[in-house]
Amino acid sequence: MARPKTARASAPKAFACPFPGCKKMSTCQSGITRHYEMKHTIPEDLRPKTPEPPIQPQPCSPSSPGPDLPQTPHGGSLDSFGSPPHTPAQNPPTSSSPSSSSPSSARRQRTPLGSPQRPYPGPRVNSTGVHIEKHPWIDGSPCDVEGYELEPGDRPATPPPQDPQDYFPFDSRAEFELSEWIYTETQISVNKIDQLFHILTALYPDQPPPAIKHMEVYEKIDSIQGDTPWSSFTINYDGTKTPAADGKPPVWMTQGYEGMIGNPEFNGKIDYGPKIVTKDGKRCYKNVMSGKWAWEQANIIAQDKDCHGAMFALVILGSDKMTVSVATGQTDFYPLYTSLGNIHNSVRCAHKNAVALVGFLAIPKDGCTLKELWDEYGIVGDLLPFMKLFPRADIHELLTPDLLHQVIKGMFKDHLVDWVESFIWDVLCEGNPKEAEAIIADIDRRIACAPPFPGLRHFHEGRGFKQWTGNDSKGLMKVYLPAIAGHLPGSNVKAIANLIEFCYLVRRDVIDDDTLGEIDAALSDFHQNREAFRCVRPDGFSLPRQHSLTHYRRSIELYGAPNGICSSIMENKHIKAVKKPYRCSNRNKPLGQMLITNQRLDKLAAARIDFSSRGMLRGQGFLITFLEKKNWLQQR
Repeated sequence: MARPKTARASAPKAFACPFPGCKKMSTCQSGITRHYEMKHTIPEDLRPKTPEPPIQPQPCSPSSPGPDLPQTPHGGSLDSFGSPPHTPAQNPPTSSSPSSSSPSSARRQRTPLGSPQRPYPGPRVNSTGVHIEKHPWIDGSPCDVEGYELEPGDRPATPPPQDPQDYFPFDSRAEFELSEWIYTETQISVNKIDQLFHILTALYPDQPPPAIKHMEVYEKIDSIQGDTPWSSFTINYDGTKTPAADGKPPVWMTQGYEGMIGNPEFNGKIDYGPKIVTKDGKRCYKNVMSGKWAWEQANIIAQDKDCHGAMFALVILGSDKMTVSVATGQTDFYPLYTSLGNIHNSVRCAHKNAVALVGFLAIPKDGCTLKELWDEYGIVGDLLPFMKLFPRADIHELLTPDLLHQVIKGMFKDHLVDWVESFIWDVLCEGNPKEAEAIIADIDRRIACAPPFPGLRHFHEGRGFKQWTGNDSKGLMKVYLPAIAGHLPGSNVKAIANLIEFCYLVRRDVIDDDTLGEIDAALSDFHQNREAFRCVRPDGFSLPRQHSLTHYRRSIELYGAPNGICSSIMENKHIKAVKKPYRCSNRNKPLGQMLITNQRLDKLAAARIDFSSRGMLRGQGFLITFLEKKNWLQQR
């Protein structure tokens, strides 16, 4: 509950704000005047401009000036930090007058307009000397349930207190942890669950068992409120519902979709608005909200006065093919994952429920056209008009770099390691296969002989393993250069060293302007030294993965450090979201069973977070239960 305000004893609040729908009261007219000027007066630079005639957008160079933007309270343009230019919409959204006759005018009249109540605080400097400047308008200002910003010193409303002994839908902590252990840890079959309860019934005939059959456990898990570990809200499509061939609108037009934001584990590890982070005069890129793209989009959103104080929520989507069975037939799934871009990269990389499974993509089979797929799933017409409803979802701009498939497994494993072997066979030992085999065997011997050391992985068979993972490639990078030194000419070894250096630089948690310069230098040296492999690449080096490296600097400046949006995060999620649920299914049409399994796992995770935040899972719960059981037996 919000802290109640103490009424002034000197004079009653007899002066009301004249703005329609505003409930602000003050003890004097001057207070109302200051309030009106701060909350309801639109600054000159943010007032709607007369739209100019539409013109064809022209590609702009990085040095071209950006659009005219509102000024920050401390002076200077919002785009004064080198944000790349962005062509705004021809008719940018503007504030509606109170007398507007639009359907949302009543709602807008209840929502206060204007800049935040408190003065702009300016940059904040932490204990390590890092300057953090938040966006002055789109900053996620605290507000009450009606959308009014809180007065300085007021605390946001807190949820009502709950019974610390209420483990609903479970009867006790022990019952919850037993259910969680059965379904999450052991994942035993339903027959074994029933057998476990029969044994418990026989051991303790004077006490009722936690359940009679497995269905009772499943029903309690399904009764947990909330499908995800976050508090949720539902959004619906409110546009024109175009009917499909059967006369009904597609499912996606009528279905509600849940959003996620309130996990207590994210406290202090989430950004409510874009920010500019600098240290020693150099800009630093880390989390997504520290990139230039989020700041640039906030500049555009800030042109609508209704959005001042709002939170700019980013959505990260990713998908990757997952093969769960090969021996019994190729069984592939394409899970789609989502994450809130405001969450810090460290939380997403730590796999603390910051990535959620949305569903499984339908991939057309061989011979199936895209139009047939659209018709099957009720998608009407072209996708372009649909995407126009999301002005900040430019698929051509928002494809972010992927360290795992482009650099770690792509460039290093699929390109350079193969180039080295081809160079040995075709150039160094042309016509002498025994000599080539001896050199490759010596490279494997050197890799296998790497001494044990913290951070180094031991490869018992050299680099000749069948299934390469991202961790395999990262571990091999650390010992590969000394393994090939002396067997290849210096220019070839330098090319590999340049790429490994590039990989280490772009994998850093924090990348500043100096690091960007080092990235450019490493990539330039690689382009120069890779010519030593021209003999095994007579067609040139114009490969998609190598070309993608040239876009890394710009992507880092736009979206922050790539390690927080790498597909390796999804690969780790595969185990929990795809592999284990598939093994728990009967393999006959497993998709529906996998979705139910994921739903129950999310519910149990939600319950654990809820109970932990209320302090209900502290201490040795099983020890207390054992002592209670011992006392009960002694009393008999």
